[in-house]
Amino acid sequence: MKLSRIILPAIIAAASLAAPAASAAEPILIGRRGCAGGVENSAEAYREALRRGFKMIEGHVRITADSAFVTSHDGKTARLGGQLVVEKNTLGELKAERYTQTREDSVTYSGGITTVAEFLSICKEGGATPVLHLKKFPKTCDIRALDLLCGVIDSATDPKSVLVLTSIPEYVEHLQAVRPDIRVMFQAEGKWAERLEWCKERGLDIDMEDKYATPECVKAIHDAGLKIAVWTINDRAGYEGRGLDYVITDLLTPDR
Repeated sequence: MKLSRIILPAIIAAASLAAPAASAAEPILIGRRGCAGGVENSAEAYREALRRGFKMIEGHVRITADSAFVTSHDGKTARLGGQLVVEKNTLGELKAERYTQTREDSVTYSGGITTVAEFLSICKEGGATPVLHLKKFPKTCDIRALDLLCGVIDSATDPKSVLVLTSIPEYVEHLQAVRPDIRVMFQAEGKWAERLEWCKERGLDIDMEDKYATPECVKAIHDAGLKIAVWTINDRAGYEGRGLDYVITDLLTPDR
């Protein structure tokens, strides 16, 4: 037998051990809070994300004083020119406000509060996966709010089409116990290593801020059989060659 026939397989095996775990060459882009083409978490931003070709769209979830679910990042609307607190005001009061925001594309947009039901319907009509990014609910409703939210999901869309993103382990465990038909992703941030085995046991893909997604981190997550989502990356050079599975972005436009 020629020596090359022995050496070549050994070289290939060594190279595959050293290489990062396999991942899609092009990550799936997730429209962050809709996209930069509208007030964040507004119906206008979600519809613009669909026009731009996003197949996954993120919306942050909070609950109002009258137990309505809305998409809003901050608990206070002052950041967008409002005067209300989401959990202390009713849906009607919040709907009466109009917001303005100058986005990353340097354009100023206007818009209003959007309910989770409206967000789910927009995604359903556009064939996009809604990513419900749960903010922590008030202690007065907390875990019970998850069951109410599941009711909204059931009434608006196919639960299997929804991805819930949360940094709260109790929310993960409750949803997986009572609603295994709803997919959940865990926002681990800098605690990804200590939570990796826990995520592996539960089959949870992992989300984190870009600064935590080192090559060692990406490889460890892939070696665990999981996928990694990273926020926020707004240029293609920021993810090329890194083996990321999902990129949450304001400005990038998906290849249709």
